[in-house]
Amino acid sequence: MLLGIGIDILSLSRFEGVIARRGFQAVAKRICCARELDEFGALRDDPGLRIRYLSGRWVRVAPHFSSALTLSYSAGREPVCGLGLGLIRAWNRWAIKEAAYKSLYPYVKTTFRSFDLRKSKGGQPKLHLIGHTTPEKSHGDGDGDGDSNIDVEAVDLVASLSHDAGVVVGVVIAQRRK
Repeated sequence: MLLGIGIDILSLSRFEGVIARRGFQAVAKRICCARELDEFGALRDDPGLRIRYLSGRWVRVAPHFSSALTLSYSAGREPVCGLGLGLIRAWNRWAIKEAAYKSLYPYVKTTFRSFDLRKSKGGQPKLHLIGHTTPEKSHGDGDGDGDSNIDVEAVDLVASLSHDAGVVVGVVIAQRRK
């Protein structure tokens, strides 16, 4: 059964403003589950992270979390972004987790930390619903389900991310296994 479809569009410049005002660590603590925070900590200490291939474009990666975005053009006229890998990952996480929240509401109340974002072997985003969830007592949407409680263990989330020209789009379809 389809529970909902969520979509979020986030501008990198807006996200950089949030980072500038609140600091990267505060934002990471707000949007990352415990496993993701551990992953961010390990990346920050890895000076070998310089270049990652991201969404068809080369991204120069600073060895620390940077909130600076610089665009330049190579001979092939492809943009080269000077983003910290941590900022890119947080930017993606914010958009996909906001979309996941929208796909589940009002059936399940969640926070950013209710979701764990990983990559599949093929590189696609895999979103898992983890703790910190509170089922809604009644969703009252008139579909005949009444006050059904949603078992979060029976919820599948199908996620997709895309980014281009300074924006990221996250889309999540939430469905209940029968």
